[in-house]
Amino acid sequence: MIERSYRIVARLADIGVAPEGVVVSLGDLSGGFTFYVKGGQAVFEYNHEGTPYRVESRAGAVTAAARTLEFAFERAADYAGTGRLIVDDIVVGQARIPRTARWFISWSALDVGRDSLSRVSDAYADAFAFTPGALQRVEFELEPQQRPVDHQPVD
Repeated sequence: MIERSYRIVARLADIGVAPEGVVVSLGDLSGGFTFYVKGGQAVFEYNHEGTPYRVESRAGAVTAAARTLEFAFERAADYAGTGRLIVDDIVVGQARIPRTARWFISWSALDVGRDSLSRVSDAYADAFAFTPGALQRVEFELEPQQRPVDHQPVD
């Protein structure tokens, strides 16, 4: 997810209530990202080395009828781009993310349906688990990198 466009798509089940909680997170307060729903609002927060950048939907964008939640990042310039929040194929929020990670995002684990251990955002407490039974699956779609990362792995 470095130096490329990508999309995160969450497929939701019909459980009769508006879902809430973390869809997916990677990292901690020193860097990473989290995609969550709180109070009917979808939020994607990218934490670049301790500086958070947020993309927020309009209030009430996520209802009990929602079946897909998406975050789409369109790379624009070096390590920057535009983030869009989409609910059931309708764009409900958009913002520029001026800086993203150059090398790697975090040593912390990728979590689906919660943000365990050290959370990425201070916008929620604890693991902020997603509504039980609501999250069916999460898909990542990665576009090709615009240029190779400028370092080589060491065995």
